[in-house]
Amino acid sequence: MVFWLKRITAGNMFTFIGFGFYLFLIANLLFYFIPSPQPGVPEMSYNENRALGNLKSIHQAQEVFRETDRDQNGKNAYASFYIHLWQAVDDTGEVVPVNLISRNLAFAMGPSREINGYYFKDIHFRFDDQGREVLLDPEKEWALTAVPVQMGLTGRFIFLIDQKGGVYVKMAYEAPDIFPYDPISSGWVLVKDKIDMDAL
Repeated sequence: MVFWLKRITAGNMFTFIGFGFYLFLIANLLFYFIPSPQPGVPEMSYNENRALGNLKSIHQAQEVFRETDRDQNGKNAYASFYIHLWQAVDDTGEVVPVNLISRNLAFAMGPSREINGYYFKDIHFRFDDQGREVLLDPEKEWALTAVPVQMGLTGRFIFLIDQKGGVYVKMAYEAPDIFPYDPISSGWVLVKDKIDMDAL
């Protein structure tokens, strides 16, 4: 080894360094110009199944949440914001642990905090069969949607669930702004499990 190092003269040192730089340059070009593998159908199917499971967990949590008059106003109600299924605030402004869902799920409210390729959004308005916007009454109802971070890459479906417990899916290229009371009439499909979704 020592003998080999002694043979590196000042003349060929530059050739040795230049060769190393050349390899470094090639590696960087490969990194930037060869596309990274995209999520395939098996991964999307896994993400969708997890989103379905999370929505069912939220539904169960909402049912438990409503059993207690948590703001002590004499009326039981669902959580208007699903994060309150993890942690709520009482009428004095004090934080109240609820712990009906995990912290990670509670904070998955945007693309940067997604879980398995999906994030979740509270729905406060729905549309009746006349196309009129109706404010949801938390004493009787709630609704939530699950949206893939990248349509067609992290998931194929947008999900919709409400207090009735039915989960609906719809293929779309962007998150819809309108969530009807009757999803079936607007092209949504009721699904129960992974088998139903794989059949679509």
